[in-house]
Amino acid sequence: KKRFGPIIIAGLRESYGEVIEYIEHYTDMKYLGYGTDFFWCVDDEDSSEEEQQHMITLKMCSLTEEVVGVSFQLADLPPKLDVEKLTHEMIQIIKSLLKGIERLDIIDIRKEIVNVTTSRGGGGEENQIKDVFFDIHLAEKYGKPSFEPSVNNRLKRSMKTILDGIQSYTDAQGIYDLDWYLNGVGAYAVRPRPQADPPSDPPFAFPLWAIITLVATAALLVCCCFGCIMLRMRQK
Repeated sequence: KKRFGPIIIAGLRESYGEVIEYIEHYTDMKYLGYGTDFFWCVDDEDSSEEEQQHMITLKMCSLTEEVVGVSFQLADLPPKLDVEKLTHEMIQIIKSLLKGIERLDIIDIRKEIVNVTTSRGGGGEENQIKDVFFDIHLAEKYGKPSFEPSVNNRLKRSMKTILDGIQSYTDAQGIYDLDWYLNGVGAYAVRPRPQADPPSDPPFAFPLWAIITLVATAALLVCCCFGCIMLRMRQK
């Protein structure tokens, strides 16, 4: 008689990461909520070789963090731009971009804004250059190597997406005269948005009703003239 127990256990071992994710999701939603300092893991160290073939031990493990640092430079910022709110929006953009990395769990993203220099714009206003540093705190679990290469590669490939997100944010704030672009050193810079040429006046044209009225009036005049001529010929 064939025993399926070892086969089932072997299958669970191959997909234990998914099993743990399901358990974490259930416990987080029903009991714990966000911000716990432990997670579920598989423990084989305290089990004998025979026990390891017939069972899987799940236990609570201490949660450790991996911190991945990334930085961006914002250049030629006008005084009317709220950099604090802008960088908060950039955190949301970063979170959405990193969601696609398998088994990456973001605990928190913290930022620091450093004023690099201030320059005078063409209109005499003070434009600022700022370095923004983000510390991305990740849950270090599943026995996966460092996420740093995956995070850096994803953000580097997504520079255009980040640029579009920043542009959409400032447009949504009603600041329509700012045009964001990537400058020669890879900074997210601002320049005045080109003014669109005013639309030219369309050529003058008579409306259809006026043309119909003119034609009808001309036809009526022709008929009247023709009637007068015929009447005079009869009188003679």
